[in-house]
Amino acid sequence: MNPLLIFAPLGMIFVGLLSIYLWRKRSRVELKCFFFGGLVWFAAIIPKIVLDYLLTPNLSLWTMKVYGFPTAQFI
Repeated sequence: MNPLLIFAPLGMIFVGLLSIYLWRKRSRVELKCFFFGGLVWFAAIIPKIVLDYLLTPNLSLWTMKVYGFPTAQFI
């Protein structure tokens, strides 16, 4: 495995943290607004994760049964 592959995720994390820092410094908004936004984001993502774990395997099996393996890869 190429050890340089770690730079892409680290770069994304750095850009995310840098944007939070710059937003905070420039706007001087309290951190509770940022944490409220994070809470709303978290509440929106949780149902997506739950449905992904519960629904995706069944849908994948159904598409393989109906369309066959090669076609199910493209759906």
